[in-house]
Order: sequence, then C-alpha cells, then structure tokens
Amino acid sequence: METPGRYARIGLVEETPARTGEVILQIDDARMTVRTDLFPTALAVNAEIVRQLHIAGYAARAEGSCLFAIRNRGTNPGIRRLQFRSTDPGVTRSDLSLLPPDDTDLPDDVQLVP
Repeated sequence: METPGRYARIGLVEETPARTGEVILQIDDARMTVRTDLFPTALAVNAEIVRQLHIAGYAARAEGSCLFAIRNRGTNPGIRRLQFRSTDPGVTRSDLSLLPPDDTDLPDDVQLVP
C-alpha cells in the first residue's frame, strides 16, 4: 500500500516460525529482514524488527498486538509505503495499516513531529 504522510500500524508476528526463511518488512526505502533460523520465536522476530526499525531511523513500539512505527528523522515524518512478506512457512499472516497522524489508534505518547 502507498499513502504519504501516515504512520504504520503493523500486526506483531504471533505465529511460531519454522526457522527456514525470512520475515521482511519494508517501510518506504528501509528494509528490515529477519532470518528465522537466527530469531526462532515470534518474540525474537518482533524484537529484531523493532531493533532494525530504530537503526533505520524510525520510532517504534509495541502496543497490544500491534507495532506502531513513525519516521524519527528527516524533514518528512510521514510514511508513504508499507509492505510485509514472509518466506518462512510458519509465518503466514500479517496485518498492515497506514493511518493518519490524528487517528485514534495512535498511542498518546507516540506523535509525529516534523
């Protein structure tokens, strides 16, 4: 999906990886790739996605069953593009949304700052 000026709501990985592939999250031009042989649990996959998001310049935090991510650096804090793919047969579901910065699902302490 592609929409400018939004934040990402990403469903956390809840399935048990088969340890034979990758979980890939792409936000704009940043690509987070998690090898499930190195991160063999859903918790480990989610933690590695958050770590890679921070390195790529995004603020990210888990809230309930979702991960919220916003651009933390640069002149345009919005997210234009969001994609999820898994080559691991144990991880087959994803839930992605690009939502406006005034959406009620955005946690109070996560704000878009220009």
